[in-house]
Amino acid sequence: MPRAYSVSEDVQKIISEFFKDGCYVYQVVEKFMEMHPELTVKQARVKSDKSMRFLERKGVLQSKLDEGGTRRYELAQAQGSETQSKNNTSEKAIQKLREQCKTLEAEARAAHLEWEYLIKLKKNPEISVISDIRDITEVLCKEAEQNTLLLTAQYSALEKVLNRLNVCV
Repeated sequence: MPRAYSVSEDVQKIISEFFKDGCYVYQVVEKFMEMHPELTVKQARVKSDKSMRFLERKGVLQSKLDEGGTRRYELAQAQGSETQSKNNTSEKAIQKLREQCKTLEAEARAAHLEWEYLIKLKKNPEISVISDIRDITEVLCKEAEQNTLLLTAQYSALEKVLNRLNVCV
């Protein structure tokens, strides 16, 4: 024979309607007895308590012990939506940092290759004979070195931040 009502659904409905900020078992028992006056206080308490624990296992409710050691229940979805939106925002920010880190790494590698090539060019005996080209390569070499150091430092700093967050680059 099927049940006439679902206790867990009633408990969840009571908590979502009356106790959005959280509640204790005795508060739910009072409302549950209003819905089902045929039950004794003990029956209502047992049904409410079991249903609340069941809903907690399902992930619908969360519970914490307050200062007095009494268990306080809250809807997990209310906290979950705030937490999930924060997690989505922080995940997007972390993803953006990852992409920025990869871009900086590529730019630093390219700048380093340019610097190495300019060093080779500067040491080329054919070019070192012409003073104008030698001076130009000297200036370009210093600029490339500075650019390489700057990009490498930025990449390194961002990589350290991501490592501290325990996020793989």
